[in-house]
Amino acid sequence: MAPQRPSRLKVPPRSTYRENWIANFAEWSGGKLLWIGIIMSLLATGFLIYYSYRFGSGYPFQGVADPAQRYEDAGNIIRTLQTVLIVGLLVFGTGMTFMFWGDIALPATLFLVAIAYFTTTYWLPMIVPIRQMNPDASALASGAMGSMALGGLVLLVAAIGLQVVDGWKRIRWRVEHGLGEDLKHGRDVEAVAPGQPVIGQVWRVPLMRELVCAWCPRDPESREKTFMPGTRLSQRELNEYCRDCVIFNEHQKQKYKLILPGLAILVAGFYMLAREPLLVSTQNVLRNLDVAMTRITLAARNAGQPAVEATTGPGVFVEVVLFGIVLFVLIQLMRVAEFCLFRLKI
Repeated sequence: MAPQRPSRLKVPPRSTYRENWIANFAEWSGGKLLWIGIIMSLLATGFLIYYSYRFGSGYPFQGVADPAQRYEDAGNIIRTLQTVLIVGLLVFGTGMTFMFWGDIALPATLFLVAIAYFTTTYWLPMIVPIRQMNPDASALASGAMGSMALGGLVLLVAAIGLQVVDGWKRIRWRVEHGLGEDLKHGRDVEAVAPGQPVIGQVWRVPLMRELVCAWCPRDPESREKTFMPGTRLSQRELNEYCRDCVIFNEHQKQKYKLILPGLAILVAGFYMLAREPLLVSTQNVLRNLDVAMTRITLAARNAGQPAVEATTGPGVFVEVVLFGIVLFVLIQLMRVAEFCLFRLKI
């Protein structure tokens, strides 16, 4: 008996090696960047909270020679810690992106961390109160808290930009591919356009496979004629069959196309109705941040002088920040719709 010829080794295409290399590098570097960002952020946050407590308690340099120079040096240290915190948060966000791209944990974590830092000037004084006994010391304490709020604002802007890119890519992919799975029923049947309405029975939506429609168990006529004459499937059996069928996939894509404009109209309507109070709230947060940042510079030089006179109404920058936050919320609602339609298959 002649020996069998060994089968030819199948070599994966070069694109597969390239994609695997990129994925492995992103996972390896993402883990390192994540921990570096966490360590930098925690160290800078700890020192900024310490300075908030120290200068908020009263007179940290009482009885010390040349206190003005001490206050100026402390302001420089706080500005350095502010830079370290911003860089650490951005490195943390980059590591999260490499590790959890496409996961719902990515936007949720970045958004929660950004909001926690961004609202520092509101909740931290409840824990570390600032005693208004020394203008220079209280200005530095407010500046330390404002540095954390600035870091949150930078991370929030980065998270919004990241979600816009990710949301656009996910929407385009879902509109074209839908479930994106190896469907069991009707994969090899060409699509036809019978011209039926979008809303209606699952098996009558546009771009359906004519042959699959004839074998659909949910269609009473098809079930009696071709599928299982004289049988009655349970609701669970029908659902299992549908979730592996191209008809269900097309129907989910049609619903997704309808839900997206509806969500955009809903969020836009809420924005228009609640625009004024939202602008005032956003302006107050940004004003507190601006005051805190200015006080770092004015500390020990112009003691007792107001840092910023808040006499103007919301400007273009406030509007842009609010629009970015609303856009972020819209993208998250779209992700919820995607999860319900293509993961839960509702």
